[in-house]
Amino acid sequence: MADLSKAVKISIQIQEHQEKLENLPHKVKEVEFELQQFQEIYHSKNTLFEQEEGQKNELVRKLEEERLSLIDKEKRLNAIKTQKEFQAVSREISNLKNSIKEDEINLASLEKSLEELRAEVLPLEEKLAGLQSQYSEEESKISGDLQAEKSAIADLEKELQETLNALSSEVQQKYHRIASVCQPPAALVINGTCQECFIQLPPQLYIELQRSSDIYSCPSCRRLLYIDRTENN
Repeated sequence: MADLSKAVKISIQIQEHQEKLENLPHKVKEVEFELQQFQEIYHSKNTLFEQEEGQKNELVRKLEEERLSLIDKEKRLNAIKTQKEFQAVSREISNLKNSIKEDEINLASLEKSLEELRAEVLPLEEKLAGLQSQYSEEESKISGDLQAEKSAIADLEKELQETLNALSSEVQQKYHRIASVCQPPAALVINGTCQECFIQLPPQLYIELQRSSDIYSCPSCRRLLYIDRTENN
């Protein structure tokens, strides 16, 4: 009966470690979920920033071309001899100046917008880097914890099997059969009461349990019954 009591205690420890093993991945998933949400926010803002930066670069290129063209046309203007050609080039210069003025206004607006976006993106980048570092740390820690829990379970399962080997093959079979259905597979009896289903055992059964070294089952929950005499003394 002492071996059965020890087996139950080991089984409970195994169950506790298995629960920890199952819960550990949830911790890293919580950090991963927060990271994914923040990545979406960051990528949305950063994409907008990159689009506007691309528009700005294109506008800067266009302005450079327009200014060079304006310089060229103003040089040509001094060399023109006919009134008709002079008027045509003058119109082109006027249109270029208007276009340059409009593009400069748009460029100033884009630069202001980019400045505002940059002020939003930079803190997001810092927070994202922090979350990525936290996720890596959590993942590494949990990986170590998972390995530790698996190792603890393996050791306990070995100890459990060694403990069960001290019992009869019939009891071992019953123990494993019940363990596949419910945990723990055996129940402590205190003052004639099963501590798993809390039924009061028939008096004769309780007497036999106290007197005999035979293993009995609870008539209600079917778990194997034992009295922990080390605790009762």
